[in-house]
Amino acid sequence: MPTSEGAVSGRFGNRNAPMITYAATVPSFGFARNNRNFRGGLFWDGRVDNLQEQAKGPFFSPLEMNNESTEELTNKIINSSYASEFVDIFGQDALDDPEQLVLYVGQAIAEFEQSELFNPFSSKFDGVVIEDGLVI
Repeated sequence: MPTSEGAVSGRFGNRNAPMITYAATVPSFGFARNNRNFRGGLFWDGRVDNLQEQAKGPFFSPLEMNNESTEELTNKIINSSYASEFVDIFGQDALDDPEQLVLYVGQAIAEFEQSELFNPFSSKFDGVVIEDGLVI
């Protein structure tokens, strides 16, 4: 299976990234007793249960965005064209604490992923209703 190239040219991850389109509807990771199977969670292994934590994962992976520290990510954000938007949304001190800024980034991405702009649920499959395992 082909995998996605990360921020470092020529470096590829060991898993292909799943689509995030419907991630806002994914249940928490757990064992479904009715069909004796695991379900839910984000990432292929279900290691996080919410979009905010999922959004933060790729920032520090050497195979994805390749930031070595929260300080490195913070510096990139401070020097970005959208830094002032973080201040507008999260307050005057939004860029001061690297750990808090990473939380804000995760929160901002999670909010976007839950928006109608990101996923309008407009495909013909979104109109299908399933009840007790049957399409009705």
